[in-house]
Amino acid sequence: MYDEINQNKFVLDCERYIEENIAAPYIAFYLARGYELDTLGISSLKQHFNSAADVFNSDFENTDKVIADMKQILKEKYKLEIIEENPLKLKEI
Repeated sequence: MYDEINQNKFVLDCERYIEENIAAPYIAFYLARGYELDTLGISSLKQHFNSAADVFNSDFENTDKVIADMKQILKEKYKLEIIEENPLKLKEI
């Protein structure tokens, strides 16, 4: 039997999991690969973040935490640092 309350809980739990575990690593990869291939253009961090996050079809509750985690992953894994957010500019560290 279909339970709407459980369905809503299920969707929220899945969205929370994506936000806490998947979004930041994926967005860091997205930016690092865009930097490597010189395809970031003149868009802002916010625009790139939204474009990358669209793949999840979800609204994040704590975008600031996702961005902070993504920046940390960029530094640790990809050796990149954001030096300007609008337009987005990265540098190798």
